[in-house]
Amino acid sequence: MNRRQLVSDILRITGGEDNIRGAEHQLRAITLVLKDRTKADFSILSTKQFTANVHLEGDRCRIELESESEALEVFNTLTGSYHVHKIADGEQEIKLEAKRSFSVLHFVSDVFRPLLPVILGAGLIKVILGIILLLNQLISDDPMLMDEPIFNLLSMIANTPVYLLPVLIAVSTAYRLRSNMYVAASIGGFMFYPEVSMWLNGEKTARLFGVEIISQPSLYSSVPWVILAVIVSAYLERKINSRAPRAFQGIGASILSLVILVPLMLLILGIIGTFVDDYAGEWISSLVESAPVLAVMLIAAFFSLLMIAGLQYCLFPIIIYEITSAGYSIVLPAMFVAMFGHAGAALAVALRSRRGETKRTAVWSSVVALLGVPEPAIYAVNMSKRIAFYSALLGGGIGGLYMGLTSVSISVISGSFGSLFQIPLFIEEGSLNVLHACIGLAVSFVVAGALTYWLTGRQAKITTSLEV
Repeated sequence: MNRRQLVSDILRITGGEDNIRGAEHQLRAITLVLKDRTKADFSILSTKQFTANVHLEGDRCRIELESESEALEVFNTLTGSYHVHKIADGEQEIKLEAKRSFSVLHFVSDVFRPLLPVILGAGLIKVILGIILLLNQLISDDPMLMDEPIFNLLSMIANTPVYLLPVLIAVSTAYRLRSNMYVAASIGGFMFYPEVSMWLNGEKTARLFGVEIISQPSLYSSVPWVILAVIVSAYLERKINSRAPRAFQGIGASILSLVILVPLMLLILGIIGTFVDDYAGEWISSLVESAPVLAVMLIAAFFSLLMIAGLQYCLFPIIIYEITSAGYSIVLPAMFVAMFGHAGAALAVALRSRRGETKRTAVWSSVVALLGVPEPAIYAVNMSKRIAFYSALLGGGIGGLYMGLTSVSISVISGSFGSLFQIPLFIEEGSLNVLHACIGLAVSFVVAGALTYWLTGRQAKITTSLEV
């Protein structure tokens, strides 16, 4: 579609240039503030030629295009060739509207999206290595392949983006907020300092203002905490630079951001981690013992939320205790179900989307999620589509309910949270455990995918909240 036709279609959607109060441009999106939202016409969205994503919230119509350059060209055309007012950053009206329409899920997804190529690439390398290892085990009992230098090198290359994810997330967040990316990288990379790494790995103990720094790297490296720290850093940077003498601008903000934020982050996360260690694990363990079916269903539904917050480690002692005492775990299968739900939701997003970029991203994210790398599906696809994210949680819960009712268990702790390659781990001689496991995983995948597909199509008919 050429730019002139695209602009014409956008004007038709928003009810004409006379119905546009103002326009705002940010990265790949154009936000148009409408005078009368009832004049908006979304009939053109049913045609295959229009591939942009459209969201109408209140009087704000947000249009997400294929690329930043395309969005900028359309914005310049609207504000230059038509009587469309360009909204300045300081206008109070747009700020109030923006606050009402802000979405945490969309922001996290926007932060993660630029990292998707390297995360997907690394995930595919891990998948290929897993296939090679599986074939090697089927053909030969010789485990020497894992000791080959080239195999280990490729494995380390595949794990590097995930290992450095706190730094990558911090830089991407700073880029979105137009703040100092090097300060953000320092905040995200603090945990890689050798002494800090020993604290987080439990090799050394440390206390800050009387609060113990817990030995859980997954909590400190989780996406929300890194993003939140960089957001606060960007806020401090703007406030300090606006008030500090010119000689101290830049360096003063950097110093104070690092000196204030890093200890504060350690202190807050230490308090949260201590609370989780003392209470959360005990609560979940008691629930597993008293109501195992309910426990498996809830863990399957909300495990991805625990994973996002970096709190999934509280389940590992429960799993280890189950396996050492009973010889099997019913909690570990719930993690598998949760990841398959996100894979199904991502696939439904691909089937519903008419944008080539979104379709490709969602398909690959679904594939690598099924093969043990769920991050692209969770962060880049499902978080950007709230329906898909919530459907994945519900699909995981229903699949977990089936697994709980059929007492699906696993006897071996796997290297990832869920993969098609690990289904043989459910095999138990003389039982239908593996069959029920496959059914539970399929239920989660299908329910999440079907809900996403149906609700997205239903939402397309409702002008108050549209997402193609």
